[in-house]
Amino acid sequence: SQSRYGGHFYNSLVDFAKTSHDVFIFNAGDAICDNHPEFVKRIEEMMDQDPDVWMMAPRMVNDGGDGMTTLIQMSKKYENIGLISHINGIYVSLRRGLALFILEYFEWLLKKGYMDFSTMVTGHCLDTVYAAWTIYNNKKIYRDWVFTMETTKTTSYDTEKAYRDWE
Repeated sequence: SQSRYGGHFYNSLVDFAKTSHDVFIFNAGDAICDNHPEFVKRIEEMMDQDPDVWMMAPRMVNDGGDGMTTLIQMSKKYENIGLISHINGIYVSLRRGLALFILEYFEWLLKKGYMDFSTMVTGHCLDTVYAAWTIYNNKKIYRDWVFTMETTKTTSYDTEKAYRDWE
């Protein structure tokens, strides 16, 4: 199997669906944090306190604008939390209902033949799907500016191939 992001994300969703967990967290493998357990605890607490929080991510260094390009406004309720319109899928947490919806979407794409994990490397645009569904349902997407993760500036990910996957 050649699929990288899409296949890994899908397989993670399949495994998650078999659990009773409330929060799905996906790390594409290159998001590094000094205090990951505390960030996971923060995600779980915020999602537990506010059922309208459907997505969360950390502040991400080396990730196309560090979240500032999608910032709507800083939260008035939570310190150092930004309400945003999009999260890059390098590190993302989804509320259970959203994760299961995305799993159904993947299964539909696979059934219709729109995705082929044996040839695809892409994860491009999946992040737009779960962000759009969250906004469509009038729910919140938060980026935490306290917990910082860093991604590498270089990648072995075949970006050009990924762009062609949807042709």
